[in-house]
Amino acid sequence: MEALVDALKATDSKYQDFDIFTTPQLHYVVRCINTKGTAYEYGEPTEQGYYQKMADAFKVAMKHKKTKAHVVVDCANGVGGQKLRELVKYLPTAAQGGVDIKIVNDNTSKPELLNEDVS
Repeated sequence: MEALVDALKATDSKYQDFDIFTTPQLHYVVRCINTKGTAYEYGEPTEQGYYQKMADAFKVAMKHKKTKAHVVVDCANGVGGQKLRELVKYLPTAAQGGVDIKIVNDNTSKPELLNEDVS
């Protein structure tokens, strides 16, 4: 990462570091930045903006629907686990008209576990 930043600085390129994002989060932020100030403005180009946008869409999709079980998400020990844990904070539980989400395999502290036993 440091070499990339050095290259950007050397070419006097404009950049913004968003730290660790999932690919969908990065796509969301790029779209928000590219549409800011236009008639097609998509949203707030932040991680919290992403969570709020996804939570709002989820609530619309779940309107008038009832769930009876929870959903198990195997995050394959990748960054998606920690990001899903954050997203869940924005989502309603099953009792609130949403769904209960159980996250498994979300250990990012040991890189050797990434995608272990994924089928």
